[in-house]
Amino acid sequence: MRWILGDIQGCVREFEKFLFVSRFDPNRDELWCLGDLINRGPDSLATLRLWLSIGGKSLVGNHEVGALLSFSGAMMKCPRALHELFTAPDASKLMSRLRSCPVLVKLPSAGDGPDVWIVHAGVMPQWVDLDSLSKKLNAGPHDDAWLQSDAIRFVTSVR
Repeated sequence: MRWILGDIQGCVREFEKFLFVSRFDPNRDELWCLGDLINRGPDSLATLRLWLSIGGKSLVGNHEVGALLSFSGAMMKCPRALHELFTAPDASKLMSRLRSCPVLVKLPSAGDGPDVWIVHAGVMPQWVDLDSLSKKLNAGPHDDAWLQSDAIRFVTSVR
């Protein structure tokens, strides 16, 4: 089964409850998070560790953009909710994993329905060739300049 979740926001208890109630099995199931795994909730560190332990995949959301820029020093603001994450012994590994996440992904059908495109916030209406766009947007390096580009800012934060 493929599961798609949005905006866990560091709420590890609710994430654990979802995994329990859905009977999520990392050997059988696939989990895609639509970004914003971290920040507002009480435990971003535990959320990321749990996500990694079950083989979760994710898109970059606006909260990841802010956290990655704060962690690298490109943005001076460090949200209080991320202090424990930023000072953890495995912080660099966790942040590197978040930085490697894509922003626009096509999930192929399992044969019983159409392919599905996932993004954290949205795409511009004039962006019609999503296959080419996803290759372009997801291409490396996922450095601070990439995070601050207009296109990445749009797909992670358009309202």
